[in-house]
Amino acid sequence: MFIFGGPGTQKGKYIDCLVDLYGLRCISICKVLEEQFDEVQLYDAKGGDMKSVGISTVMQWFIDRMTKDTNAPGFIIDIVPNVKV
Repeated sequence: MFIFGGPGTQKGKYIDCLVDLYGLRCISICKVLEEQFDEVQLYDAKGGDMKSVGISTVMQWFIDRMTKDTNAPGFIIDIVPNVKV
């Protein structure tokens, strides 16, 4: 299940409810990016611009995470990053 929603849409609240109710695992794009890059690599130090990462690469990172957790009944993918610097 993919979850989309901008700031203030309470998607975090709904994700928490789904995780608690169904035991789903949440994979956040923010956590995946943090695992792949350190803060200096991820953000341009001067402008705070995020580096470009192709969607096929990001999807592969999600697939890699999901295949490692074989006991999960399902996954929630939080695809909208929190880009506060």
